[in-house]
Amino acid sequence: MKLRSFSAAFLVLMLIMGLFSSTLAENTAVSSFELEARDVVFNQATNTIGVLKKDASTYVLMDAAGNELTTEPYIYMDEEEMFFQVTATEDTNGMGLIDGLGNEVMPMQYGDIDCISDRWLLGVVLAEATADNYDYKSLFGGAFYLVDHYDLYFKGAMVGSFERLEYKNATAYGDYIFIRDAEGNYSAYDSEMNQSAYEFEYQNEYDDDYKNDAVYHIASNQQAFTAGCTLTEDEVKQSIWYDSGKFYDLQGNVLFEEQSRYDYVADFVGDYTRVKVGNYVGLIDREGNEVIPCEYDEISCNDVYFASGYQVVVKDSKLGYVNLKGEVTCDFVYDKSVGTTYSSPFNQIKNLDGTIILLSGAAGELPVHYKEVARSFVDTCPLAAVVNTDGLGGVIDMYGNEVVAFDGAYDSMYDFDISDDGTLIVCDKGSRMYSVLSIANE
Repeated sequence: MKLRSFSAAFLVLMLIMGLFSSTLAENTAVSSFELEARDVVFNQATNTIGVLKKDASTYVLMDAAGNELTTEPYIYMDEEEMFFQVTATEDTNGMGLIDGLGNEVMPMQYGDIDCISDRWLLGVVLAEATADNYDYKSLFGGAFYLVDHYDLYFKGAMVGSFERLEYKNATAYGDYIFIRDAEGNYSAYDSEMNQSAYEFEYQNEYDDDYKNDAVYHIASNQQAFTAGCTLTEDEVKQSIWYDSGKFYDLQGNVLFEEQSRYDYVADFVGDYTRVKVGNYVGLIDREGNEVIPCEYDEISCNDVYFASGYQVVVKDSKLGYVNLKGEVTCDFVYDKSVGTTYSSPFNQIKNLDGTIILLSGAAGELPVHYKEVARSFVDTCPLAAVVNTDGLGGVIDMYGNEVVAFDGAYDSMYDFDISDDGTLIVCDKGSRMYSVLSIANE
């Protein structure tokens, strides 16, 4: 779990199989093992762990059961989104990328790597430079480097290269990508690096031509949401368009009509989008059903609505939660100004006595207050690492149940790293010893 207010200095260890259940709530641990190692790199998105064993000089990738997934002698390993950056040499351009199963995604021939999206990756080839003119500087040794060129990958295959001034940054929309050069100019491409001829002023997936009542997909240079459009739902980020009370698919077919007269309709984020009637907002799904009626002041999210099954809403300027049935699961008691997030299944409130009150989407206000709380940066994580008022560390679920008990084995919320889905926890026991716990998360 990438914790908020949390130093992400991660564990890495050697496998010593053994039973570990004393700190777990009953029937919570599916399996567990202990690790002893010099370093651990936990990828919370893939539920796999890079391990520098106690007496080894190279890393190995392990799954949640402790099985080794790689044999390559990696001298460096670090988590990067859904992947691991790895290198087997000390060469400047020796970095590559593997996935959570240890499969090579990018060869080890780059000085830097950028994960633009789940489909688009960038490899940076570096050349030696001087302190007077450089793009990169080594942390130690005072070495300087300029970018020689950039290699762009789509779904694991290299599709194009850019010179140093031809690339500044990129934004991906599904199978399509916008490249910004050093002068600030944008170009749009498909997955085979065919450049779009569409002329546009602003980077966006679509251009809404109000004068001609048409919507154009910029990167493929074609009119969308009309008959003849060749785009598929998987290729784009936004596949539903709203116009005059009707919702259309990419080929212009009417999917459904609005149930109420909406004054505003946002873009879909996953399976839901925010709609507004007067001054009140709600959520509809991809079939037009009002999952949350338009009776709330605010509804927002970071990456997904209904993280872990619950959605933060604001009513009369107070925070609350609703579930997928639109039922209120956390009453509106605390003013929104004292809350900490509009997306997480947890909200923490500072109590008058200095302790922390936790609001949960599943159970409302939890009865136990805590000294410290660390929640995941990923909204889908249903667990929180906490320190109770006795100074003991543990992990709880959305109902306040102890997943890792407060038995004195831990005294810091930083002793725990939790996967994005809450099914794997790496516990730091000190002295380079760790426990890896697979959790039955319901």
